[in-house]
Amino acid sequence: MSTTQELEAKATALFTSGDYVEAAKVFSEALKSPAGKKNAVLYSNRAACYHALKQGSHGL
Repeated sequence: MSTTQELEAKATALFTSGDYVEAAKVFSEALKSPAGKKNAVLYSNRAACYHALKQGSHGL
């Protein structure tokens, strides 16, 4: 099982490479942990994925 930080790093790499769908999935996985639920950056980054996919309403 990956830690929240490992998932965040993986999702960030996916986002940087343009794989917004997978990045959003990994950010969502990171948000399931207790530490992730308190991490505003994860929510913001997942919203950025949805914005890049022109699915901005999903990020709300």
